[in-house]
Amino acid sequence: MLRFLRSRVKWIMGFIALVFVASVYWGYGVYSRRSSGAPERPASEGDRPVVRVDGAVLTLSLLESATREYLAGLGLGESVDEEQLKRARFEVMNNIVERYLLEREAASSRIEVSEEEIQQALKGMENYFPTREDFMKFLERRNVSMEQLKKEISRQIAFNKFMKSLVGDVVVSPDEVSSLYESMKDVFFRRSAGFLVEYAAFSDDKSASRAKEMLQSGSSWEEVLEALSADVVESSSGQTTQLPLSNLSEGSRTALDRAKDGELVGPLKESVDEQVYHVVFRKVGFQKEGYASLDEVRDQVEAILRGQRERERISEYVKSLKERSRIEILDPSLFPPQGDSGKASNEAKSGDR
Repeated sequence: MLRFLRSRVKWIMGFIALVFVASVYWGYGVYSRRSSGAPERPASEGDRPVVRVDGAVLTLSLLESATREYLAGLGLGESVDEEQLKRARFEVMNNIVERYLLEREAASSRIEVSEEEIQQALKGMENYFPTREDFMKFLERRNVSMEQLKKEISRQIAFNKFMKSLVGDVVVSPDEVSSLYESMKDVFFRRSAGFLVEYAAFSDDKSASRAKEMLQSGSSWEEVLEALSADVVESSSGQTTQLPLSNLSEGSRTALDRAKDGELVGPLKESVDEQVYHVVFRKVGFQKEGYASLDEVRDQVEAILRGQRERERISEYVKSLKERSRIEILDPSLFPPQGDSGKASNEAKSGDR
């Protein structure tokens, strides 16, 4: 099975879920605002506010729902005891508060997002589906309109721009990169044995066969992908990529093993989530198990280091936002006792003055 295809489908599903979960849990939607002097009202019968941040409240129902999502993501589900549940609930609450404060700052900065940026993001999402029709059906099954999706994409792009402006430029030294690579390579940069290939996957066998004919006639991958773009599901864009043996079906492994370097292979059928794709490969070679060199993964290592520095800067900024905000825990019984969960509990209440 082509796991590289599966990962793309899961990514797009995850992104669409993320932007709408984010709009409920992590954005303004997580809070109920009230006018000055108006009594607080639960969002629904039996619901109640549990945290207040500068006049906005987080309700119990949304906190519990977000906590269930958090535990499910960790694979814990209902298997946690009361103490673990309180700690998880606190972690989720703290993340919600921090995201709310950041989104509030981002909204006040009035960052502009162009229609071109939104369309580019949409196009990137559509490209992970066989056709635009499949993409639209996917949204329909999840009760997501195009207008809603564009709005959430715009909000997320604006938020990302704001966050980028916070961290600024981060520079890492070659020595830092080398040191981190050595400490990580056994875990993250060990390579499984696999084929080096160029490839393209198509939604139907006819297009895949046509692609192979064009390549055999001397057309470039770029020309092939452009001519058959409507039926292209996934490709390496003419670049050589490694596919671990475990990512390929037995039929593909056998065919590639028998092929000579430079030979076109396929079309071969691969199934992903019960969807059949037709893949054309050009075998480039075979890579034995080993380590990726520092030069090959330098960009990744640098990105990890930059990400760490960026998180540190964001953490300092969030700390300053909390110090300027009034944060009140209205129902302490939902969370670990102050002092039990350590500094985190005090931190969440740092603005409660």
